Amino acid sequence: MKRIIALLTFAAVLLLSLPAGAMRLSLRGGLTPTPLDPLMPIDDTDCDGITDADDPNPKSNTFVSTVSHDKASIGIDADYSYTYKWNYSWFKRDPAVFNAELCRLSSLIAGLGYHRNGFDSPEASDDYYSVSNVLGSNMDLPELMAAHGMRVEEYNLNTYYSDGHVTLVDMGVHTVKLGRKSFDVVLIAFRGTNGTWAEWNSNFEVGHTLDNCEPELMRFKYGVAQDWNDADNHMGFDVTANRVMELLDEFYSQRLEKRRNVVYWVTGHSRGAAIANLCAAKLIDAGKTTFAYTFACPNNTVDPNAGAARYNTIFNVVNEGDLVPYLPFTEWGFTRYGVSANMEMTEERRSEWKSMMGETYDFADTTLDNALDKLKAIMDCRNDAYSYTCSCHGDGTDDSIKTSNWYFTSSNRDKAIAKTPACLAGYYKLELEDATFYWTHHCQPPIFFMQMLAAFMCDRMTKLEFADYDIADKYESAKWALATAALMGVGHPHYCESYFILADDVTAADFR
Repeated sequence: MKRIIALLTFAAVLLLSLPAGAMRLSLRGGLTPTPLDPLMPIDDTDCDGITDADDPNPKSNTFVSTVSHDKASIGIDADYSYTYKWNYSWFKRDPAVFNAELCRLSSLIAGLGYHRNGFDSPEASDDYYSVSNVLGSNMDLPELMAAHGMRVEEYNLNTYYSDGHVTLVDMGVHTVKLGRKSFDVVLIAFRGTNGTWAEWNSNFEVGHTLDNCEPELMRFKYGVAQDWNDADNHMGFDVTANRVMELLDEFYSQRLEKRRNVVYWVTGHSRGAAIANLCAAKLIDAGKTTFAYTFACPNNTVDPNAGAARYNTIFNVVNEGDLVPYLPFTEWGFTRYGVSANMEMTEERRSEWKSMMGETYDFADTTLDNALDKLKAIMDCRNDAYSYTCSCHGDGTDDSIKTSNWYFTSSNRDKAIAKTPACLAGYYKLELEDATFYWTHHCQPPIFFMQMLAAFMCDRMTKLEFADYDIADKYESAKWALATAALMGVGHPHYCESYFILADDVTAADFR
């Protein structure tokens, strides 16, 4: 009897010592304990991360769901059917072989990356996704990951850094048992841009390698910019990716130390895709088995080896009508790691969009093409972005980056100066001249115009303010082309819904 009591006491102490993360939501409501070691393999016939005892259908890993997309600021309140499969056994396959079901699931996870925890600033967007099915109602991404047996940690880089090179990333790990063998799957899922100036600023901060530049632009030079470790990569994305890799090391040391059979699953949309793409490349370079699926991934590197065969486990799905994946331009030397599928939103797919969103898919291809052509003409390479070519601050090869205006009174001049958003300080030179009239001489390198676009995207400038701004002649046609494209509609092609649709149709043959 004493031995039984001792064993019971030991078991009670062990249960009480479990961390909060060792409890999970029951499929039937309430809380149920997971196995004592959250990384112990579980009995899971269909490999969906749910124990057979708790699984409503232990022989099926298909989940009929409803996705909810809410963005009150522009009147989006959409609910639509979405069916996905979740099968951890996929991760014993060759990661270089395209997996259509994994691509579809990854697109959902990338969309769910936009959840309320990632929008903690008053300036942030109110764009949220959630999913409901037999596992729970209105689940955000961490809840869905936990429902599929993952031990989840959420990292908001705003907690650690005060600049704009930040993101929200959800990391989860699940131990899979196949026969007598087991392995660990680590999911790394990134949120896209949260709508703030900080993150939009980072999106356009390509960085440079100039030996000589104006002092205020030295902070964007490789070797000076903190945490920018790879000169080939886009500065803003690489800084953020490197910071995430440090957090991944922390996650590994806390959850997976001494475990050797680990595979990585990486995904994200838009900015999240750019960071996911770089992190996947870094994992591959470190010899890690990596499955990566990105959606609306911007170009993020000038690495001439980005298309090397070793990166063929990175699959990038691109909507050819989406502005974002064109930036920064290939004409400026940029590309992305892995292979990409450039997909068209056909009439059939647009009809599916309408059934999901309750509105017509809005896209003007000729307007977008014109905007792209005008924008790519403002420079030839990344270093040009940070170069003054005016005769007053540069080599005098191109004075079209300069505006000079006169005003009858100093107060009128002050009002004109105030039209430049404060967040653009440091990206231009302003000289004042008092003579018969009150003059301003405003010199604007290409990075000024690019960051002006960032200010426009995060509503630091209204459409009217953007269109009315006295930009230098070099950028005037690009400004009007982009303003027109914004009015005609370039948003829908970037929505996660367009990528849900494309992910459902893309095949291995589409990737180049």
